[in-house]
Parts: sequence; structure tokens; C-alpha cells
Amino acid sequence: MKKILLNKFFYIPAAIVIVVVAYFSLRDTSPQYEYVAVSRGTVVSEVSITGSVKPIESVLLSFEKGGRIASVPVAVGSSVAAGQVLLSLDVTADVLDLREAEAGLVADEAFLLQLKKGTRPEDIAVLESKEGSAKTALSDAQKSLVDKLKDAYTKTDDAVGNYGDQFFDNPHSSSPAINIMVNDSQLKTDINYGRLQVGGIVASWQTSLASLTESSDLSLAASIARTNLTVSVSFFDTLSLAVNALTPSQSLSQTSITTYRSNVSTARAAVNTALSNVSTGEDGYNTALSNLDLARKNLQVGRAGSAPEEIQAAEAKVLGDKAQIAGIQHSISLSSIRSPFAGVVTRQDGKKGEAVSANNSLVSVIGASGFQIEANVPEADIAKLSLGQSASVTLDAYGSDVFFNATVAKIDPAETLIDNVATYKITLGFLEKDERVRSGMTANIDVLSAKKENVLVVPARAVIDKDGVKTVRVAGADGAVSERSIETGLKGSDGQIEILSGLSESERIVVGNK
Repeated sequence: MKKILLNKFFYIPAAIVIVVVAYFSLRDTSPQYEYVAVSRGTVVSEVSITGSVKPIESVLLSFEKGGRIASVPVAVGSSVAAGQVLLSLDVTADVLDLREAEAGLVADEAFLLQLKKGTRPEDIAVLESKEGSAKTALSDAQKSLVDKLKDAYTKTDDAVGNYGDQFFDNPHSSSPAINIMVNDSQLKTDINYGRLQVGGIVASWQTSLASLTESSDLSLAASIARTNLTVSVSFFDTLSLAVNALTPSQSLSQTSITTYRSNVSTARAAVNTALSNVSTGEDGYNTALSNLDLARKNLQVGRAGSAPEEIQAAEAKVLGDKAQIAGIQHSISLSSIRSPFAGVVTRQDGKKGEAVSANNSLVSVIGASGFQIEANVPEADIAKLSLGQSASVTLDAYGSDVFFNATVAKIDPAETLIDNVATYKITLGFLEKDERVRSGMTANIDVLSAKKENVLVVPARAVIDKDGVKTVRVAGADGAVSERSIETGLKGSDGQIEILSGLSESERIVVGNK
């Protein structure tokens, strides 16, 4: 033990222990606080959100019906007036329909006027004369059609017998066979069948024409003739393929081939001419029938006078004509895309001559009335906003030092889901028009939701919430700290909070420990 006490290494640790014990025994163990004085100031509450600049007026436009673009009068960047045409379709067909409808209206209005006036004796005489002329014209048309039908048979029979049969063995039998070289077996079969078919047509056609008179069913006769001629044209078209394919050989000279081709061409021309003549004769006959029917009806009306129901029917017809004209005019109006307001064209996808479908967006226009800001506000902040609140805005394009003033102009009542989170869209209007603002710019917005001036304020971090009761720690005159219940008001965006009751100006409260 004595050796331990005499050892100098014993005294050094012992001294350290004594110093530590003395430090902890003598130092002040009372808590150290950071204080702040209750003062008067201004509490400002702001809602910070991000939005995008949008035009106040903007629209995507398309045609309500399809068609072919006829005019593209404006390009992207063009300033346009309200109602100015931006794109238009070809309306040729509609214009023709409109003219026809307008002509029909004029005729029907004249007819209605005639019904209302009644018919004079001299008018009856005119109508009778017109009926007589129509009868004569019909008789002439009937004679002409009968002649053309018989001539068509003659031309067909001549073409088959004099120009076609030279190319066949046994042409009038049930098994005609082409006697020139045809390398295509299917073509050869088609030609042989065609000759057999034409032979039957010519025979039956001759029989039907034997009893044909002007009083016969000329429409039926014309229909039969057109069918027969069509089959004959097809036969000679097929035969010409074989003849045109011939080449000179030891048994066939070029002179003979040229003659063959000339004969087939003559036959084809004769049959085609006959078909055209029959169609012309039938059209004339039908027109004469229609004219006679109209003349008889007009004479009948003239002799009978105008019954009330006839006048009503004519009036209804006039109304129908007017409705038809209005419909066509509406269709023409739908053939143009017009700007609904004054502004600037921001998109023009129409190309002249291009066929487009309905409801396909082609043109966009933004209005000249300026821009606004649209932003989505979280559910937690929407209750702080109301119409007319002022806002300070910065645009990313110009940095955080350039400010624009705006106000809350619109708050959507219904939510907008973004990533399944409910937000509410608000619209802010710029207080001044500024040429620097452009559509699509990103806007950083601070909306002044509330402001109170000359009120008691303390840092919000000094307020303690215990089971719904708000308290602060107050320093007394003797330096002792005690808790006190308070009532708070507006909480500012800068970390300050309004004190409604429980504290007086200049009192010191604890904001944290040192």
C-alpha cells in the first residue's frame, strides 16, 4: 500500500477524477433557453403553386363534314378577325344543287300563283295547244325509236353475218368454231361461246321486231335492244383480241390480217353506233312521254280550276323547296372553317387538294384578348383561396426577379384527379397586358390568401400543441419559465403566427433551448 502511495503514477489519475467530480458538483444545472419578445407585426398567408400560361381564348377547329380542301387563305402566325375564313372545302356540287333547288322554287311559286289566280279561257287554249304539240312530239319520238330499234337489228345482223362469220366454221350451228389461230385456250372458248350467244340473240330479236309498232311497249323493246347490243359489243371486243394478235405466216399474209382487223373494227363501230342510237332514241321517247304527261296535267288543272287542297299542296311544295334551299345553304356554310374570334393562327394543317374527314382538327386559333394562368391547387390549400385574391407571379422564362401581378379569376367547383389525387383547377388573370407573356410558359404563383396588420405575433415554432390546447412557455420577471394557454389566429407563410389572447406585447417567450 505504501508503495502505491509513493508511486507518482497514482497521483495523476486521482487528480483527474477529483477535477471532474468538482466540475459537476459546482456547475449550474438549470436549463438554458432561447427567448423572443412578443411584438406587433403583419402576418401574411400565401399559397404557392405552379401553373401554366394559357390564352384566354383558344380553340381547335375542324370541318363538320368531309370533303376536299379548296382554299387555305391563312398561314400559321396570321392575325385573323372574327368570322374570317381559315379553310374551305370545294362546294361545286352544293352550289349546283342550290341553283337547281332555287330554280325549282321559282317554278313551284309560279305554279302556286297560277292556282290562286285561276285559269283564263285564253290560258286553256294555250294549254290545249301545248298538249297537241306534246302528242305530235311523242308520235315523232315513237317513230324515231322504232326506226332506230330496227336499224340496230340490221346493223347487228350485218356485223355478225358479213364481218364476223368469216372467222368461224359452222357459225350457224350449235357448235361454231373459230378458224383462225388463237393461242389462248380460254379466249378461244369465250369467242366460240360468244358467237353461239350472238346467233341466238339475232334470231330471237328478229322475231320480236316483226310485230313491233309505235303502239308497242317501246320501253321494253328498247331494253331488249340495249341488252342484245351490249352482248354483241362484248362479242366483237373479244373477237378483236384474237384478230389483233394474228401474225403473218405461210398461210396468212399481212394483207389478209389487215383486212381482218378492218372488218372487225367496222363491225364493232356499227354495233356501238347502233347502241348509241337506241339510247338516244329511248331518251327522246321518255322525254316526249314526260312532256305529254305534264301538258295533260297542266290542261287538267286549268280546266278543273284550283281546289283548296291543291293550293295547300302547292304551298307545301313551296315550303319544302325553301327548306331544301336552307339545308343546302347550311351545308355550304359548313364547308368553311371560320375563326370564332379575333386572334392569331397557331396551327394550320390544311393542304389545298387534300381530302379530309369530318371532326378532324386542322386549325387552332388563340384570341387577341391576352393570356391567363391555369394551376391545380392541392386539396389542403383550396380552402384558403377565394375569387379576387391578388397574386405575385414569376415566369421561368424571365427568372425569379421579374414579377407579374395577377388575381384569382375562377375556381373550379369540381375536383380534377392528378395521379389519383384530388386537386382543384384555378384560373388567374394578369392585371396588365404584357408582350413578354406567351402561351405555355411555366408560372410560379404566390397567392395572398390572408393578411393581418398590427397584431401580436410570435414564431410559430414557439407554440406547443397539447391535446388540442395551444401553449407557450413564458419567462417571468424572476427568470422562471411557466406554461401558459393561448389562442392563435392566422399562421403566416414566413413562420409567424397571430396571438389572439393569452400574451401581451413585450413578454418574453421560449422559442427553444440553447
